[in-house]
Amino acid sequence: MNCERFTIDDKNIKESSLFWPVGFSEQNRYYYKMVDKGVPYYFSSDEVWKEVYVSSANTISCQMTYKDTLIICEFGPEGAMDFVIRQLGENINNVLFEDKSWGFPVVRVVENYLIISYGKGDDNDANRAIQSLILYNLTDNTYKTLGTYTYKNNP
Repeated sequence: MNCERFTIDDKNIKESSLFWPVGFSEQNRYYYKMVDKGVPYYFSSDEVWKEVYVSSANTISCQMTYKDTLIICEFGPEGAMDFVIRQLGENINNVLFEDKSWGFPVVRVVENYLIISYGKGDDNDANRAIQSLILYNLTDNTYKTLGTYTYKNNP
């Protein structure tokens, strides 16, 4: 994993810490750091550093950039199977999509779309699993289900 230690002279960040780069766009850079509770995300543009979001989720299953924003998928909290896909940036914190999943959702940015794939159970039949494939349009914040696949849940 690539790690860099930054010393930051900025009133928004009070200490030097170990930061991990998670996304780069033409104008912005995004980093996160590990702390005791939560995962803070930071936005950087030239000499400006700003904390944009603190995630309290157990797991961040993906992090990627779209234009000048960062998209993350939070999975958890403990004991829950909820996931939330967020778009972050300077003065931006949008929930794009959320649902329940049996495992880590797979999320990819392709041009102006998110492709989201995740599995969940059938409330009427504990032996069946359902895999959804969602196409989320990032330009107008709409989505549609491309397919739902049902199969026998055989551990």
